[in-house]
Amino acid sequence: MQWLTDRIFFGIFIFLCVYGLYAIALDNIRRHKGLRARLAGLVATLVQRPPTLLRRAALSVLVWLLRPSTSRETVIGLAANGDIVQVVATTEFAPGNEAFLLNDAINASINAGRYRAALGYEAHIPAPSGTLDDTANRVIIQINLAEAEYNLGEWAAAERRLAPLDAAAECLRLCRAGLRTQRSWIYALTGRATEALTVLQTVEPRWFPSDYVAEYWFTLARAQLSAGLLDECDKSLDRAETSLVRSSSKRNHLFLRAHLAQARGDLQAASRLCEQAASHEYKGQGAEGLVLWGDVLTKLGDSAGAARAWQLAIDRDGESEWAQVAKKRLTQSSAGPTVPGAA
Repeated sequence: MQWLTDRIFFGIFIFLCVYGLYAIALDNIRRHKGLRARLAGLVATLVQRPPTLLRRAALSVLVWLLRPSTSRETVIGLAANGDIVQVVATTEFAPGNEAFLLNDAINASINAGRYRAALGYEAHIPAPSGTLDDTANRVIIQINLAEAEYNLGEWAAAERRLAPLDAAAECLRLCRAGLRTQRSWIYALTGRATEALTVLQTVEPRWFPSDYVAEYWFTLARAQLSAGLLDECDKSLDRAETSLVRSSSKRNHLFLRAHLAQARGDLQAASRLCEQAASHEYKGQGAEGLVLWGDVLTKLGDSAGAARAWQLAIDRDGESEWAQVAKKRLTQSSAGPTVPGAA
């Protein structure tokens, strides 16, 4: 029996050695951003080629070995370019993780101003698995799809989408926070300031991840602005400023400050803040703020500058409701449409 015992121990030794090398390699891959990016590019390349048995096997191994990092990077990159078919193909190689990855794709599409593409992913949401993570991802998907809808000006559709989610959102405080804050934002932007403020009384900033806390204060500030509570809005924006992490939040904070300045009648400050926001490193979306800038410049007598601001809204956020407003402003403007090429 000694020979059997020796072979068992030898087999265990070999397994531990191989597993140890795998663990070291996996750790290095996850730490090495450049290597992850190259492997993500390889996954994207394989997805675009005819699905031979060997390629499908290679994709399965790569996504299993590197998920969530490589598959997330791949999905986000493809979604930002509007490649819905390729995103869906990639998520097929991450069983049990599809809803999570589709949410990444929806987010990336919205950030790129591709709102209709974001809504296109709804048809590819997989059947529910019943796990807590899956339920949470499904709620967050619906919250983000509502954002895509109201960016297109479909406010009633966004509100209807959120209506049945309350029970499911109780699964996680992040879901509760996201749902209620999104609902409050819709109320604030559709003239229901009291309802917006009431909803936010049931939300706590600590429910958000640290890099999203500012979104709570932004929503509260917008509701207060809608209610005419300008001093309270100012205080909320001060609180938001201490929570700014993401580049998009830093840019959006400037636009909200501009809205407040405009409400107070300080057009020079509003114009200056809009200009800072427009020249910020984050240039995604933002059509509403750019339309505001054009309107402020019009009041200041700078019709050419106003036309440039409205054109920026179209160039940077062309699918949005506010880009359509900008087009109408340009048509009506005595300066006429211009293409400054500054997007």
